[in-house]
Amino acid sequence: MKVVIVGGGEVGIHIATRLSEENQDVVLIDNDPARVRYARESLDIQAVLGEGSSPRVLARAGVGEAEMVIAVTTSDEVNMIACLIASAQASTPIKIARIRNIEFVQETDVLGEGGLGIDLHINPELEAAQAIYKMIEIPKATEVVDLADGRVRLVGIRITDQCPVVGQQLRYLSEFHPDKQVLIAAIERAGRTIIPGGNDSLEIGDNIWVMTMPTGVSHVLAGLGITCEPIKRVMMFGGTNVGRFIAEKLLADNYNLKIVDTDYDRCMRLAEDLPKAIVLHSAFIDQDLFEEENISSVDAFISVSSDDEENILSALLAKSMGVNKVVTVLERPTYTQLVSSIGVDNVVSKRQAAVNRILAYIRKGKVRSAITLGNEKTEIIEFEALDTSLIVGKPLQEIDFPKGVLVIAAVRNGEVLIPGGKDEIQPGDRVLIMTTGGKIKAIERLVSVKLNYF
Repeated sequence: MKVVIVGGGEVGIHIATRLSEENQDVVLIDNDPARVRYARESLDIQAVLGEGSSPRVLARAGVGEAEMVIAVTTSDEVNMIACLIASAQASTPIKIARIRNIEFVQETDVLGEGGLGIDLHINPELEAAQAIYKMIEIPKATEVVDLADGRVRLVGIRITDQCPVVGQQLRYLSEFHPDKQVLIAAIERAGRTIIPGGNDSLEIGDNIWVMTMPTGVSHVLAGLGITCEPIKRVMMFGGTNVGRFIAEKLLADNYNLKIVDTDYDRCMRLAEDLPKAIVLHSAFIDQDLFEEENISSVDAFISVSSDDEENILSALLAKSMGVNKVVTVLERPTYTQLVSSIGVDNVVSKRQAAVNRILAYIRKGKVRSAITLGNEKTEIIEFEALDTSLIVGKPLQEIDFPKGVLVIAAVRNGEVLIPGGKDEIQPGDRVLIMTTGGKIKAIERLVSVKLNYF
């Protein structure tokens, strides 16, 4: 399948890499010679230098033969025009665009079938804001992902010396939740992700991924020795689009909110639009201001400015001044592991949020979604089990799963099953498989579903 990607930034390069790894015919367009050179030399794809909104450049990239156009430049206008031209030059089946301007997002008639014909529009800021809000709801979580239409929740949890099951093999933790609605699906340790077996155990410092029902999260935290008070008071640095989305959600749910921003005009607009919030202007990250506003008394601090360095600095300052829960948004993935290791509780990537939405949308047929986690080498694939699937009709413990592949949940007739070794998958089940990456062909053989795109 041929895919034209307009935009060679973080999102475009990541999607191009994922698609090329699955042997798709990918052409990348960008107006930056350095990005084009990187794509040509480092990825197994074609790259074209030029403007993504140019009919001539799009034609040179082969948009007439493409089955999908993914426009993810930093310009909404370029992305929309690229999709419009793709419709005019060829009957491109799928058109996806990254759209930041909330006005466009709200005017669905303009973007959809009756307008520009965009099949999916992604707002990374909104996706990041939704991810952050889930972390405020569950203060001790490192990440929260809802799956199977919200029936299943995957929660990232950091293991501390207070955990009563440190050192115990997982095979002995069945009494941890007698009705089997809990599964430790993955362990992230020293930058490496482990799909655990019964002989593995938890260590202090591990970040684990626990699969459970949304109502079972509090039980999971208690079983791991984690107690936490609900968050009521929040301070946020940055009145960007991400910040505004979060603020509206927090205020609607009656949180106490203070917003600090370095742009005076933006502060005035925020104060007018969000009268329930306390809006403060500071020309720079000011420790004295934080002290005056008694930052040590807030339950959570969120840094969502448009500058990675400002977000990191303000988050670390808040942590050093006694804030228990600190969340930051980052653009560059190179910072993510570093920031997590030096004290920031949660790091949200707008790029990863956008990539997850795109990958979830364009998976084919019986595959319902594909979500990337943590270090971006771990993936959850949700698919519908077929009669021909090798995993159907036999106990899971009798199936020869490749290393790094684990069935973590199944939905049958609306009911969720967190499976054990004796459980069986039935035709029609919606099955969630976790893999550490590079196992696409092996999973295809197991489930009899081609995991290619479109």
